[in-house]
Amino acid sequence: TDDEFYSPSELNYTTLDGFTSNHQVYIGKIEEKQKFIELLKLFGVKIYTEENIEEQIVGAKIDTQIQSRLLSALPILALIASDGKDHAYFTTKCNDLKELIENNTFYSCDSIRLVFRDATGEAERQTYATKGHFYYTGKLTASKIEPLLYPLCSLLGIKRKERELFVIMVENDYDAILDFFREKGYRCIKLP
Repeated sequence: TDDEFYSPSELNYTTLDGFTSNHQVYIGKIEEKQKFIELLKLFGVKIYTEENIEEQIVGAKIDTQIQSRLLSALPILALIASDGKDHAYFTTKCNDLKELIENNTFYSCDSIRLVFRDATGEAERQTYATKGHFYYTGKLTASKIEPLLYPLCSLLGIKRKERELFVIMVENDYDAILDFFREKGYRCIKLP
């Protein structure tokens, strides 16, 4: 937007949200995004993906709270993920989610900073998930749950269900959680 012309080799495009860098290309919402990215690459534009970043995570400590909380609400998570499909699909989802949650390690940390390896861009994050590791800053309290909801929903494959996940994460009474889901129209009759 500075009305200047730049050589493609001076431009970059990032597939990750939250990064700032000089001479960043914006492509908006287009249908064949991956093909357009390949075209940019052919022109010599630097393309940044998760493989191009270095994680600078300070004070990471394993925290089992999120994992325990998610595993304790596994049938409800499977109910959300199965979206009214049959019992066999629900059972499969339950098993898939259990494996996913157990195969992730959750860390509480002081700060998360992601930097492009060639040092042209960076981003401060409150959460970051990569290859079986989920990092979040601060302590897990009800007041700090909100920034975790979207990334956790993405990890679990239950996008746009942040409100439901919030109830699961902050409510300790399993029957109260079931009542909430019944009020929302979920069929909870098969849940333990």
